[in-house]
Amino acid sequence: MKLVYVAGPFSGPTRNVVEANIRRAVEVGLEVAKAGFMPVVPHANTADPEYEKVQPYEFWIEGTTALLLLCDAMVVVPDATVVLISIRRFQQSGRGMHELLASADRCGVVETWCEPTYDTRVALMGRYSRSADSSGVKREREQAARRGIPVFETLEALRAWGDANN
Repeated sequence: MKLVYVAGPFSGPTRNVVEANIRRAVEVGLEVAKAGFMPVVPHANTADPEYEKVQPYEFWIEGTTALLLLCDAMVVVPDATVVLISIRRFQQSGRGMHELLASADRCGVVETWCEPTYDTRVALMGRYSRSADSSGVKREREQAARRGIPVFETLEALRAWGDANN
């Protein structure tokens, strides 16, 4: 059984951002399991906000690094694309602005802003956390490289590696 570490952004400016990051990592972990590997998803281990009160941040970083070093491979949570929702179209569907914002939040949108579009309708736009911007993911990549642990940017590449090493 090969262990695959799931690396992705965890921290964020709000709890909603953190929860969206956790959801995305867990979703990737489920795909890792479907591919026949044992996922190691540190996000799931520390999902409860009480963990921050039990031990300092450095404690959790040291622990997740120890988990990574036990793994056979690492997969990075992919970045999501920008979300663009036409407010007018959403309102025409009979839903109000509060439902639109709730939908964006459930989808893991971590930043929202309004801008006029080319036809003067207003659109709500959002951006997910990006793995490339995460200092934790950068550190995990460095640790993996030092130990010779292969790092995969896509689940397809991870599956191909698994097929070649079985």
